Amino acid sequence: MKLINCPACEKPISPKAESCPFCGHPVKRDVNRDVFAIKIIVIVLALLAFGWVVYSVYEGQQNADKATQILLGK
Repeated sequence: MKLINCPACEKPISPKAESCPFCGHPVKRDVNRDVFAIKIIVIVLALLAFGWVVYSVYEGQQNADKATQILLGK
């Protein structure tokens, strides 16, 4: 993980720190990046769920067709 410099004392600190451990100055986090990552995760999960629903419906239709063929003796 790449360290960043504290905006007040210029000492290297973790980018995950909420304040500088040396001088106590608050560190502003990149909230937009966090929100973007969450949006990407939600979109991927939604696409996976949609794919699962489509697959389930398709498989259900295939099973219904097979059952109909068996019942009709085809």
